[in-house]
Amino acid sequence: AVQEARARVLGEAGQADWLARRIADADDFDEAQQQRLESDAARVRIMTLHKAKGLEFDLVFMPFAAIAPSDSFPGGLGLVAERFDGRRVLRARIAGIEDDEYGIAAETEKREILAEQLRLLYVGLTRARCAAWVYACVINFGGEKSALSWLLHRQPDGKVSRPKADTIDAAFDRLAHAAPRAIVVEVLPDVVSRALQFPPVVAEDDSMRTARRLVHRDWWVHSFSQLAREDSGAAVDEQGAEDEPVIAEAIDPVISPYVGARFGNALHAALETIDFARWRDWRGDAPPTGEDEPLRRALGANGYVEDDVAGGMRLLSALVRDTVNVRLPEGLRLVDIGGADRRAEIEFHFALRPVLVDRLMELLHRHDVLRERDAFGTRERLEGLMTGRIDLVYRHDDKIYLLDYKSNRLADYSPAGLERAVQDSEYDLQYLIYTLALHRWLRFRRADYDYDANFGGVRYLFCRGLDPSRADSPGIFVARPSRAFIDELDTLLAPPRREVA
Repeated sequence: AVQEARARVLGEAGQADWLARRIADADDFDEAQQQRLESDAARVRIMTLHKAKGLEFDLVFMPFAAIAPSDSFPGGLGLVAERFDGRRVLRARIAGIEDDEYGIAAETEKREILAEQLRLLYVGLTRARCAAWVYACVINFGGEKSALSWLLHRQPDGKVSRPKADTIDAAFDRLAHAAPRAIVVEVLPDVVSRALQFPPVVAEDDSMRTARRLVHRDWWVHSFSQLAREDSGAAVDEQGAEDEPVIAEAIDPVISPYVGARFGNALHAALETIDFARWRDWRGDAPPTGEDEPLRRALGANGYVEDDVAGGMRLLSALVRDTVNVRLPEGLRLVDIGGADRRAEIEFHFALRPVLVDRLMELLHRHDVLRERDAFGTRERLEGLMTGRIDLVYRHDDKIYLLDYKSNRLADYSPAGLERAVQDSEYDLQYLIYTLALHRWLRFRRADYDYDANFGGVRYLFCRGLDPSRADSPGIFVARPSRAFIDELDTLLAPPRREVA
């Protein structure tokens, strides 16, 4: 969202003001404002050594080990802490008065601070499962007071000499010689060493002063919802149902809390967590035994409380019941698909070759997709990653199908009405992105994969219009892009393949 706001505000100050307003007006029930990461386990984590105690990481970087913390300088204001009668008290240094007890207290505090810093350094050096990087260089503001300097440069009397570049190299060389397979020494580039000094030493021809690479601002993490917003400004969201607008019509006030994005997200959450087998041939208005809790959790997680939960249970139960029992075009129902043959909420990311928007639009228009759109905002090209989440992928008769739930409230669920709804909401772009992502994944996972033989097509279930009593239920939109279209789209968007010798 901050990336998108950059195109509408003026400079970094405008971005900061925009973000402050969004934080002040934050809505806990707005799915678009929720954190997208389900886990930060695979991300780079920045933390203090105190917080790292007891944790492990594959790789650890300690860029500031050579810099002494500010609390490594006791007595800076003429005060040191000491124990007196079991209490911690401060001893003051008085100018012009010799105070041996102050000197003893200061030395004791220095030793305690050093001991604590050594313990923290040990914590940092032992957090890595595979490798740790420790950076050391000449620091002009108290570097000799760091725990790392004490370890590397202490003298027989316990004092630490001010480290120089050659003494740092020599100290690490001794360590590497003592543990040749465990420790490797790599010298930092001179330009980095100069920049780490305070104040930085910068030569007139220093390459750090000049940007030598043009950074294109077109690189982006794209999604269907983000691309759809570029032109229309509609509130859409890849996470659940904010891409499902309510058709303008008279809505019964009794059910008005149960239309739109919030209820759509609850429907998606329910369909993700229910036990399909318990709903087989179910006809009741209330959920089957044991299935009310997943529905209540789905409503509660999307902001429904007390009476709203009770009021939404009947409608949500009916929609779930009809969705999993409706007859799909290939003759089976969702309740007939075993757990091994279906996967819910498949998240994908695939790389995009830099492509001019004009070229992409020409291809889409040639296949009657997005005929009403000529651009994606002011973008000249698309580059970066494409991301999304597919509601359900299932297998039947060795064919793979892509399915998406829609909670849109439509005036017409006939094939013609669904076609209009798909085009108006640009779902044709959505299922093209999903199909391409699934096509690439299957091609990677199955050596014998063939699009024509193994991809069954797209199923969009408009849940409010489904009728399980009919073999040809309304509310089911079916599509299958041609092999030629998908191949051409794949060629246009796929990054160049790297040859491996």
